[in-house]
Amino acid sequence: MKAPVAISLGGLLAGSIAAAGPLSMEPRIGLATEYSSNPSLRPTDIQSENNGALLLDAPLRYDLDTLHFTLSPSARYSNSSGYASLASNYLRADSTAQFMSERGSLTLNGEFARDSSLYNGGESDRGVGVRRDTRAAGLDWQRTLSARAAVQLNLGWSRVSYDQRAVFTNLIDYKYVSMAPSLSYAITERDTVRLLSSAGRYNSLSGITSSKDYNVQLGLDREISELWSLSASAGYSQSRNRQKYFFGPFFLGEMETKQKGSVYAVHLQRRGESLFFSAGASRALRPSGFAFLSRQDSVDAVLTYQYSERWTFSASSSAHRALDPLGNFRVSDRRYLVGEISTDWHWTPDWMITLRATRVSQRLSESTYNADSNGVSLQVTRQFGRMDLN
Repeated sequence: MKAPVAISLGGLLAGSIAAAGPLSMEPRIGLATEYSSNPSLRPTDIQSENNGALLLDAPLRYDLDTLHFTLSPSARYSNSSGYASLASNYLRADSTAQFMSERGSLTLNGEFARDSSLYNGGESDRGVGVRRDTRAAGLDWQRTLSARAAVQLNLGWSRVSYDQRAVFTNLIDYKYVSMAPSLSYAITERDTVRLLSSAGRYNSLSGITSSKDYNVQLGLDREISELWSLSASAGYSQSRNRQKYFFGPFFLGEMETKQKGSVYAVHLQRRGESLFFSAGASRALRPSGFAFLSRQDSVDAVLTYQYSERWTFSASSSAHRALDPLGNFRVSDRRYLVGEISTDWHWTPDWMITLRATRVSQRLSESTYNADSNGVSLQVTRQFGRMDLN
């Protein structure tokens, strides 16, 4: 089972710009049947499940010459109740508004999601998945200074909360605010250098723990050929973690610890008429439900082959490792691996059948909480095409 994936703004806007009318909708409905050998990722007392699910997706778009707006609600409803499973239901809504000019753009985005913590890179310390509510908002401003130089500013806010059962997983409600300015300069037609920086503030909603992080990176984007492109950046980061201590109602003091070291991101991509390949690796400090910012390493790869107009084959894999400070100089080491192969058959231009096989592995500091799950799913999707609502 894949972790939730962020909606690609470029893909949404590409479809919007090509649209003929300003207001349109492209609804999609799907039916899926799934088998999972261990959907709750239990280390013991393993139980397999067979589930059926209804999938809904109804993106709404509004497009003018300089304004593009997208609202994308999606949902999954099945006979599997609760949120302690990879087969949990979800409800998501993403929105994007982009204002464009000759020399730049301003993009506002928002997100609401209710799903399982297991979707988010195996966000579970003791093998228990719980409900996760996410609210997020962001701003992205880009400005072209000259034919070679451009600046960009990203502002972000997020708030994540868990249900009461999270006490069994050490998960803590939190909010995170970040700012990331950057400068890019095109050395040649194929090479662009970037100077990246960011600062963020993490606070647990209990007020007990907090983190401040800073990082600076130098990056290079290169168009290797018409098919291949490479993007890489590397730099230094530092995080200051603070934790308050109480004896009953009495405040005893505050302890501060530091995380510092290298951060990086590398992404290689190939875009061909029938073959698409993408691979990347990164290390970054990210907000998590484990009291502080988490140092997360990730590696992923995607391969897609368009065999014909009707047949598409895909394979993907990702590995994540998170070092989560838990206070009192304790660290949780989580490793989460996902592998997937799938086949899409376009029965007709509107109907598609997808067969998918997955494997999920979770490795935690305590070996007793290691778990694996294998799954197979069959999905039938009906795409209704563009509907003008003018």
